Amino acid sequence: MRGATLSDIPTLIFSRPCWNKAFDRAFWVENDIRFPDVPRSNDIVPMVTAYVKADRIDVIEDVVYLYRDRPGGTSMTSRASSAASFLSYVTQERQCADLVASVGDDGLRARYASLIHDRDGFFHVRKFLASWTQPQDDDAEAVRLLADLLAIAGPAATWIDIRKRVTLRLFAAGNILAARATAQTVDGGTWSSADGLIRLRSLEALLRHPASNLLVIAQGDRASDGEADAAEERLLRGVAEALENVRIVDAPTEEAWVRLAQAAEERFGERIRALVPEFAAGDVAAAAARQRGLAATVTPLFGRDPIRVHARASSPDAIPVLWSAGSVVRPLRWSWSEKEGGWTCEADFSRSRLPRAVLLQPAFLFADGVVVSGYADSDVPEYHPFDNLLYEQSGAWVRLERRAHWVFRAPRRLVIRTVSAARTLTRRVIPARP
Repeated sequence: MRGATLSDIPTLIFSRPCWNKAFDRAFWVENDIRFPDVPRSNDIVPMVTAYVKADRIDVIEDVVYLYRDRPGGTSMTSRASSAASFLSYVTQERQCADLVASVGDDGLRARYASLIHDRDGFFHVRKFLASWTQPQDDDAEAVRLLADLLAIAGPAATWIDIRKRVTLRLFAAGNILAARATAQTVDGGTWSSADGLIRLRSLEALLRHPASNLLVIAQGDRASDGEADAAEERLLRGVAEALENVRIVDAPTEEAWVRLAQAAEERFGERIRALVPEFAAGDVAAAAARQRGLAATVTPLFGRDPIRVHARASSPDAIPVLWSAGSVVRPLRWSWSEKEGGWTCEADFSRSRLPRAVLLQPAFLFADGVVVSGYADSDVPEYHPFDNLLYEQSGAWVRLERRAHWVFRAPRRLVIRTVSAARTLTRRVIPARP
């Protein structure tokens, strides 16, 4: 496209790096466009300024530039999570918001709002939250700047993931802990495996947020029933995975684990109790203390039949089991042996005795019936089409599901593939009606 303006192509606002553009020098000098000396996002204001000031923009579809992602910690991108970088970004973005508003084009403003809520804005907020572990001196300034930016950018479109919208609104309202928890449930987040304590605390802050419904957006718009239900389900799963994944290693972590468990039980009731073994004891605080004292880990299930689990613990007070929604599958046999630095156990499970179509997870069963989560210390086996066990792992959390033998699954797969191939062939042979 040649001779266009920003209003003609509002999606140009999504492309703000300087490395894929060429400028008329006279235009650049005449409008006094300069790159600011800032820690982060030093090209977005000059590029948006050029977009707004330009009378004519030509878009070339040919690939004429190769972008190289530089490894290491020296690039701006690698430093995006620091507080200084985040403040720099929000300050520069605030100027961009003013430039976009000066155009007076509703379509452009809507595109820019989605850039903030769904793309660049959320990306920088999530990067900041991923490295946030405790209150910092710059928190108040970060909250103020983001709140100001959101007010100028305008409301988020309803099609944007509600978890992203809620994350930005919570952050802008000063609820950084709760915002961190919401951001962590969005797919693609990068979070340290060692941030267990702050993860527990942030999820508790989210569950105990004073709002009657976290899915009510700041402007008063309520999500659709389907979207609200889906977001609530993701939050439930996120809380359950945190309770299963975060290994209790010290008193502060144990206290935070118990507080989150109590908040989750108040919020979700039976739904959370069916997902976390420790709830079956009736006293999550006592179960958490048992978990900490046992200090147990498991090597995920492997082998054919029987399935074998290797376990390590500080004492032989419990046996490895497979747990699912209150049901316990005991091993055929097990044996503890004391070795230097602790105890090890090998437990064998019969595949034929596993329930079908039920998710099972490794856990530990005490003599009085208390069950605590097991923590995986290696990857699960790779998928094999002839295997009748499916494995799923997320961090230290691992589950398996028994399915029918491949002899019984093969005819159904053959029918599905035949029908799919026939439909594809039909679409190719029979032309679509005008």
